[in-house]
Amino acid sequence: MIGLYILVVGSIYFLLAIFITFWLASRLKKTIHQIIVFTFVATVFVLIPTWDIIPGRLYFSHLCETEGGLKIYKQVELPAEYWDENGKPKFIKDNGDVDKGTLDIFFDFIVEKKMVSDVFHIQLVNFIIKEKKSKTHVGIYSSFGYFGGWLVNNSGIHVRGESCPDPNKRPAFYEAILLKVARPNININF
Repeated sequence: MIGLYILVVGSIYFLLAIFITFWLASRLKKTIHQIIVFTFVATVFVLIPTWDIIPGRLYFSHLCETEGGLKIYKQVELPAEYWDENGKPKFIKDNGDVDKGTLDIFFDFIVEKKMVSDVFHIQLVNFIIKEKKSKTHVGIYSSFGYFGGWLVNNSGIHVRGESCPDPNKRPAFYEAILLKVARPNININF
């Protein structure tokens, strides 16, 4: 039903755009003026549903390059029982996930989501590890999601966004942070 609605509304919009463009261009006498008016009006009708795609993608790319990814603020020493004899962390499971229950005495694991831009449909998700003792952030993994222009978001079609850093090329969020934040206590002999 949504597909039929989009097809009907899109067809009406397209026909209206053609009619108005040709009608306005035909009211002028000189060919050069007709071409200029035709080009301008056609451009306006194309930009009405698509104006936010290019600036939205540019802003999304800028955010990804400047603010996305991993930020480490502090390293925390963990006692010997959290490390194996080779110095590898015991709190990382075999599948790569973090055993948060093991680390609950040291860290709080927080997820914060907020819209960075309602106009361009860009969302920020911060995966935060906070040290309980000092109540400070020790690491943040920032991921941005871009969900397309207003036409896609208001069409009724399921909107699937893209994110950066690329989810297929990044490690698990908390694992990425903890491997940089946690370190063995220097008094440990392996």
